[in-house]
Amino acid sequence: MEMQTIIEVIQNLGVPVAVLIFCGWFIVRQEDKHNEEVAALTDTLSANTEAISEIKVMIQTFMDYMSKMSTDETEG
Repeated sequence: MEMQTIIEVIQNLGVPVAVLIFCGWFIVRQEDKHNEEVAALTDTLSANTEAISEIKVMIQTFMDYMSKMSTDETEG
């Protein structure tokens, strides 16, 4: 917004109405930023969940291998 437009709004509507308009604009702006942050966090959380699942599979595979090796040693 240009400064002249802001001055005209204050002169025509008064300070309380101008402040109310500003507060509404500010809330909408903050909500948009919040939605962007939530979307980024959701993506990060999904990526972390996938990584943890892969690590779980790797650990289980390793544990199965170690169990098999332990069994082979006791038999041999």
